[in-house]
Amino acid sequence: MSSEAITRNDLIAILNEVLPSVAVDYVAEQGTKDGWKYRKWNSGRIEAWVSKSVGSIAVTNGGATTYGGYRSNEQTIAIPSGIFTSTPNVIGNKAAFQGATIYGLRANSTTQISYFLGGCTASATVSSQVINIYAWQD
Repeated sequence: MSSEAITRNDLIAILNEVLPSVAVDYVAEQGTKDGWKYRKWNSGRIEAWVSKSVGSIAVTNGGATTYGGYRSNEQTIAIPSGIFTSTPNVIGNKAAFQGATIYGLRANSTTQISYFLGGCTASATVSSQVINIYAWQD
């Protein structure tokens, strides 16, 4: 057995040399606001996600934009205030949509996301809609 012992100061010196190269991150805050779950990381990254029921939406000639028979209707979803400090990046998918597709998902601000609902070739009311959204800010 070696008679050399590592002192507390030796260990601190080793950690100070090694830790910056491994960049350990951790969750500094997490919670739930208006159905959204979020995490704020020590590094500054913020992420939030929701599975949101958005109700019934009419996709009709009068209430929608028509492109060669393909109808679309822009909708918005609120992000609770206080989660993001700048406009986040967003991705999403439909969990349950009857006869329509989500496209053009984008964040307009720190508190609002827009998406287009489309795909109907005739006027329709699309119901049972659930959209899954993941938003993040680096």
